[in-house]
Amino acid sequence: MKGGVFTIAKAKFVTAKLDWIKIRLWEQPEIIINELLGIEIMDCELSDGQLRFYDYDSYYSYGLIHVYTYRNALSTPDCCIQLSGQACTQLEIILESKSLTWAKFFQVALEICEKVEFLRLDCALDDKNRVPYFTVEKLISKAKKNLYWSNGREYSINESKYRLTTGKTLNIGCRTSDLMCRIYNKAIEQAKMTGNDISDFGSWNRIEIELKREPANDMARKIAYENESLENLIRAVLRQELRFYTDSSKNTICRFWDKFLLKISPIKLNRKYEVTTLQSSANWLEEHGGLATYQAFVFLSENNALGNLNDLRFQKKDFSRGLSERMIAHLVSIGRTDLIPAVHARTKKEKEN
Repeated sequence: MKGGVFTIAKAKFVTAKLDWIKIRLWEQPEIIINELLGIEIMDCELSDGQLRFYDYDSYYSYGLIHVYTYRNALSTPDCCIQLSGQACTQLEIILESKSLTWAKFFQVALEICEKVEFLRLDCALDDKNRVPYFTVEKLISKAKKNLYWSNGREYSINESKYRLTTGKTLNIGCRTSDLMCRIYNKAIEQAKMTGNDISDFGSWNRIEIELKREPANDMARKIAYENESLENLIRAVLRQELRFYTDSSKNTICRFWDKFLLKISPIKLNRKYEVTTLQSSANWLEEHGGLATYQAFVFLSENNALGNLNDLRFQKKDFSRGLSERMIAHLVSIGRTDLIPAVHARTKKEKEN
């Protein structure tokens, strides 16, 4: 309340932004740069550079926009666009100058070649209401009291100091999963980056959804082909994936959260889900020798041949939050939710700052 008048948060002050895009396209980089990005390849610079987990050895750059490729095989139909948050802003300006939208960009991306894979897609809602729908601190308090639901995802908290202010980020889920959420005070982040006062940026809360693999591909298709605003698509995903409750009964969703999401119906993104991530953990054990090493210790123990080595069979290790999340997703998928409390009991407790 200001000057005796209640200030109510309004949806018009909540805007959407794409904050990270990573797309692999099986097409020649020149075609992608010219026809998808709308940039003349002659205006780009080719430099040496690698993209983690891929074999690309060079990239075209146009400002902050990067397209990864192979220097000695530039005509190879395989390249990868990677756009950071600032690069997304740069491309958005280019699109707007041509009266184009993100929807049109994704349509072209999905149709320009036979095979397209969205590796990562970060979508954000920025609440710039003078009095926001909620504060980060309020959501952190809800998380600490376990008054939230996110399909088995655990939470973590990061801190960042700027001058006399400490900013906190609430993470729901882990970075290795197909979907995670981040909620933080964007004004503090921007002030730290620019050296300006936090007050220069006004009230600015951000909630981000980081999508990978199948959810990223599904969201890209929804942006491209569904006649809906990006703001409401993000709200629909949040409505499906994250809830905050008034009390421990978890029967009533917080009014502020319900208002923030408007009357948007939930949408469920297609995905193989975190079960595939747990399978990848099993694959890693098989392929990289971890399983064989453990079985070697079991063999030595069973034959009384450990010598001075410790018997690993009776050592109990807590699960990391990431592993715990993957296990819970797996248990949900096979109908063994009865084991979830036991998984929680063996999950490492993160230190609170």
